[in-house]
Amino acid sequence: QKQAVLKKTIARRSTALQREAEAHQNAIAVLEESQNCIRKITDSSEFDNREAGKDLAKILAQSEALIHQADATNSRPTRYKFGSWQLDIKNRVLLDDANPVSLSPTEFDLLSVMVRNSRQVLSRDQLLKQARGRVPGPHDRSVDVHVAKLRKILNRSDCDSPVILTVRNSGYMLARDVSIS
Repeated sequence: QKQAVLKKTIARRSTALQREAEAHQNAIAVLEESQNCIRKITDSSEFDNREAGKDLAKILAQSEALIHQADATNSRPTRYKFGSWQLDIKNRVLLDDANPVSLSPTEFDLLSVMVRNSRQVLSRDQLLKQARGRVPGPHDRSVDVHVAKLRKILNRSDCDSPVILTVRNSGYMLARDVSIS
């Protein structure tokens, strides 16, 4: 059974890494294409507007900063510990006393947002926006479903008190101190 969980975890991690790499490459490709377009416009003999040139130079600088920032985000902490749990961001795996636990990509992303914001109340909107990059609709309850699944997983070994709390009319909170390991 551990081997099956490990195989699923490895397959999920591989897929997630491919998606991350593709997204990163796509973002860089878009930024580089934008830079090339701006350079073509500013280098053309028809372009003679100095104010617009300054604005375009700012856009170029900002896009280059975004590329560097995307590379710098890889220097964040990669492993967080709370209770008997360890969340390995780099390998996208949750460990319970060194045993891998199967999570869906959305569950993993939601948990990583909660772990990074331990003991802070996060609204459904904040969780979904930070975890999946989208804002939920007015009747979207997908966060509630995934949080319920996370609770079921996390509360089985840390039974003294709930790991994730619901804060009425506000959102959810990871009710554990988190350390970087």
